[in-house]
Amino acid sequence: LALFCAACPQPGINMPAGWKTDSRSWLYRRSIAADGFFSADHLKAASKSSSLDVPLSNGEGYMTERSAYEKHLNTATEYPQASKSTCHQHRSVNNTQDKGKNQHKDCTGIGAACCARHACIVPGSVVDFVKGGEQMYMDYSICKGSSFNSQELQSLLIIYDVCCQWRKHFQDRLAANKGLSLPDSIPTNGIEYAVGKFHLSAHVQQCYVTHTLNYIRGAGQLDGELMETIWGPLKGIVQSMRSMSFEHRREALDHQIRDHNWRKLVSCSTLHHIQ
Repeated sequence: LALFCAACPQPGINMPAGWKTDSRSWLYRRSIAADGFFSADHLKAASKSSSLDVPLSNGEGYMTERSAYEKHLNTATEYPQASKSTCHQHRSVNNTQDKGKNQHKDCTGIGAACCARHACIVPGSVVDFVKGGEQMYMDYSICKGSSFNSQELQSLLIIYDVCCQWRKHFQDRLAANKGLSLPDSIPTNGIEYAVGKFHLSAHVQQCYVTHTLNYIRGAGQLDGELMETIWGPLKGIVQSMRSMSFEHRREALDHQIRDHNWRKLVSCSTLHHIQ
């Protein structure tokens, strides 16, 4: 029920023979961009009729499967910053949302991961923010985005607006939380971390050196901001989803994202034909 990018490396689907021994390993790197979207919140239902709110699909599209995700949230271990942020005080790091303002909501937004070159959202990577912008939500989304059809891949590029702070305890959270995993074929030193070029201007100078895409071999001319181009069109739609039933909203999001990925696939093939 979900379409993904036809051009991104997926072993057993679109990889050439002998790719594992190709010296240009960066050609076969999974590159994902991740981001949160706080406009896609959801209001609590006035009546408790959850037994009638039945999903037609659960995890078969772009929204992640609910039971596994809820189990992760119930057992996840957070690693709060032990010291002051080494970068600016980004909202999604410090979770400075007004919690009183969100008491009437059962979801304060969504997070997702897409392929960083073609802006196709990865199936199963769209998660609900239940409380705020805590790391446990984006950890799950990024792991799902990195693991989809990526067994045997040997390197990974993760682009996230606050990657400089988020990555600090990522390996610790990965080891501590059973709901998080990356392909075994990707070693720790095979993961590159970066901040999108637009958001990098809101970081301290040191981040330009350590997290710019300009210094990552094989990144090419990626800007790392494709999630913003996805949120733009969705912003005019999600307001009508705020008062839907919870499952209806999830299916409506699936439908919109499926249409987005379909249009990306069609335009990619058209561009290839022109070239």
